[in-house]
Amino acid sequence: MASYDYDYEYSKEKFIKYSVALFFLVFASGFIVGSGFQFYNRQSIYRNGIHTTGIVTDIEHATNTDMDVYVFKVKFSFDNQDYLIENENKTGNEDRYQLNEKLRVGFISSAPEKAIIDDHREHEYTLGLLLPQSIGFLALYFAFLAVKSIKKPTQQKQEIPYK
Repeated sequence: MASYDYDYEYSKEKFIKYSVALFFLVFASGFIVGSGFQFYNRQSIYRNGIHTTGIVTDIEHATNTDMDVYVFKVKFSFDNQDYLIENENKTGNEDRYQLNEKLRVGFISSAPEKAIIDDHREHEYTLGLLLPQSIGFLALYFAFLAVKSIKKPTQQKQEIPYK
């Protein structure tokens, strides 16, 4: 009976650790795939998209709990229709763009409403992409540690009584 309890406790511990590892693995995969997909889409627009000129029509100052940010609204036209987009990378620098400044805008013809500002500041591998990937790789590391911590128990020698 003692052997059963011992195996049960080992199995329970093993199940919990594998569950934690699986959670971290799924969590990591989501972050890595999601940010990789976003990066791929941005690069696709930069390389193969349609590029046109947009004009900064509004600079909106927003305050959140951490810092003041500026949202730049850019208007551009495509197929006789006007579109209004915002910069993806919210910034604390109000001088990043000026009102009525002309900017290059990139988009895919099937979804011009998902356009991005195409300049070197928006073109970089930004914190918005680097942070999710870092979190994903950190979660993968924790999954590895959880699996690595599972050790096979050593069987305790049981003495056989003499008859």
